[in-house]
Amino acid sequence: MRLRVPIWAWRKQNRLADAARADSTGAAAGLRDAELQLSREVTEATARVEALQQRLALLVDGVLPNARGTVESVLRSYQVGRAEFLTLLSVEDARYRAELEAVAVAADYQAQLVMLRQLTAGEGQP
Repeated sequence: MRLRVPIWAWRKQNRLADAARADSTGAAAGLRDAELQLSREVTEATARVEALQQRLALLVDGVLPNARGTVESVLRSYQVGRAEFLTLLSVEDARYRAELEAVAVAADYQAQLVMLRQLTAGEGQP
């Protein structure tokens, strides 16, 4: 009966352990890279949401009321003969464009808010 004693087995085990350590280090580096990328994406999405929120507030609280007031004023002037019809059409067009811009900004704001919520959905969970 022959018995084989693996004299060089420790070398093989050391190589396997070294490979496992390298894999672990690579995986940890990959995880850190992914965390940094996610952090950048969250920061960028947050900035976009805040900018859109400010722009929407400016449109809703400033531009739209002014555009509506201008239309009312020019309409009254037109009714008494002190403004031309083309002037009335021009201010109506400006009001419609402002409303369309507000709707587009609101839609973009909502889309960015959804994206931010998706990016941060897993935060705080173990």
